[in-house]
Amino acid sequence: MKNQIIVVLALAALNSLSGCSGNVPNSAAYPGYAAQQMAYSQNNLPNTQQLGQQPNPTSNPVTSPATSQTRASNPNATIQQNTTGSKAAPVKSAATKPATSVKGAPLAMPAKAAAPQVSVAQQLVTKAVARFNSLDSFKFMVEGFEMVSGKTPSRLSFNMFALKGQAKIEVLKHTNSLYVGVKMGYQAGKEAISVRPGGALGFVKVDTKMNDERLSTPRGYRLDQIDAFAIAKRLLSGSQQPKVLGKTQINGRTIAILEYTNANSFDQRITRELLGIDMEDHFIRMHEMFEGDKLVFSLKLNNIQLNAPVSEAEIKI
Repeated sequence: MKNQIIVVLALAALNSLSGCSGNVPNSAAYPGYAAQQMAYSQNNLPNTQQLGQQPNPTSNPVTSPATSQTRASNPNATIQQNTTGSKAAPVKSAATKPATSVKGAPLAMPAKAAAPQVSVAQQLVTKAVARFNSLDSFKFMVEGFEMVSGKTPSRLSFNMFALKGQAKIEVLKHTNSLYVGVKMGYQAGKEAISVRPGGALGFVKVDTKMNDERLSTPRGYRLDQIDAFAIAKRLLSGSQQPKVLGKTQINGRTIAILEYTNANSFDQRITRELLGIDMEDHFIRMHEMFEGDKLVFSLKLNNIQLNAPVSEAEIKI
């Protein structure tokens, strides 16, 4: 009869533990993963309780309250086994009876670590790429600035229209008045480009190539190195690792500023670039290039219309 009582008590203790399925009861103080805020740029995993605690050697491994407390605070601990099969030494306590040691099974596996976290910069790049790829058309006005050492800075503004990769640029203002009214049409990613001068020579259309030096900027840049398609392809391709500098306001919109260092493949003089991404529609809003601390190239996009209708007149030169 005494042995039956001992076995019943032992089985009851084991059932109490296994009923938790290796997890701490809801009333236990334990950090919940769902309550932890994920930091974008840091691998900030939740803290866990110290593992590897050993139960009180003077306590009964099955019925002792001290062992139960250790179990609640240490979900990875396992029940000690008695390999000889003999009775455990009795504990001198009026509240407990001697019991045989019960062979236990390992508890449930610990919770999986959180998935690798993605930086704010990478999230912005991913959203900007998705936005750009979703566009069939866009149109906007660009204000540009360019400087070559020892020369007068060049300023211009132009309209850009794009429909399914076919693009047109129309110069509105330019430091050199000969460029005002010039229209250029091309297919993104292609070498061919058509140019129509402004003014009295507007009836003439010239078909040429992107590498035509007459079309180069004062710093020697090709159009297909600095337009919206080129910016997206080069800086949003995923091969670069920008960092977020902060936010600014452009025309009343919140813009995230990404910084790229030594990322320019066509001008080794450029040591640093800034790219502005709209926090709402995730489209490019500005692009700047620096030689050291000196700003030498800048584009700012205004009056942006995404997936807006583009007429034949707007795309034709």
